Order: sequence, then structure tokens, then C-alpha cells
Amino acid sequence: MKKAFFTLTAIVALTFTGISQERTNTAVTKGNTELLESKTSNSYSYILPDEISKEKVEKSASYYTKTFTVAYNEKTREAIIVMNEDQMKGEMIMGRFLSSCGVRFLKVDDQEITLDEFMKVYLK
Repeated sequence: MKKAFFTLTAIVALTFTGISQERTNTAVTKGNTELLESKTSNSYSYILPDEISKEKVEKSASYYTKTFTVAYNEKTREAIIVMNEDQMKGEMIMGRFLSSCGVRFLKVDDQEITLDEFMKVYLK
């Protein structure tokens, strides 16, 4: 009986740990319509998770300056990414930037999707 109780407790604890991790590394977009408009405007906006520091964003952005620029507002946690005109497929590189910041999920409207799904649907 003790083993069953311990096993059940461990499963519940691991489940809550997994759920809480998903929420802490989720960036929020302005929605499907805005993302479609971003393809023509070359400007993308994300609200990054609380845990991502300004220093982390700046360090990650420094690797991609040939492809895009990142303006980060620490108070609102908004990162505005403006693609350089001469870069083809720079949007996919933006996915690498989000990953290097620790983002694993993105919220688009009311749906939360993985970064991989987001890149396939919105950045190609």
C-alpha cells in the first residue's frame, strides 16, 4: 500500500512539474492576424516569459545581427524583432533566437504550440 501511495504521489508531482515548466517558457504573440502581417512588414513582436532577463535577450540577439535587430522593453517584456531586408529565410533564424532565449512554446491567440510547430506554420 505504501508503494502505491508513493508511486501515485511521485506521478502527481512530476505531472505538476511538467505543467509548470511549460508555462514558464511560453512567449506570447499578438495573434494569427498580426503574425501574417509580420511577413510583409518584417517586424515581429513577442512577449517573452518573466524568467528571461534583458541580458539573456541581448546576448542571444548579438549572434543574429546580420539577420535582424531586437529591441527589448524590460518593463513590458516585449521583444520587437525587425528583419533585415537582404536576408532570405531569416524568419527561421528567428526561431533559433527564441530557442536560445529559452522559449519552448508560443501562444497564438488562444492556442499554445511548440516552438517547432510555430516555426513550421508561421515562420516558413
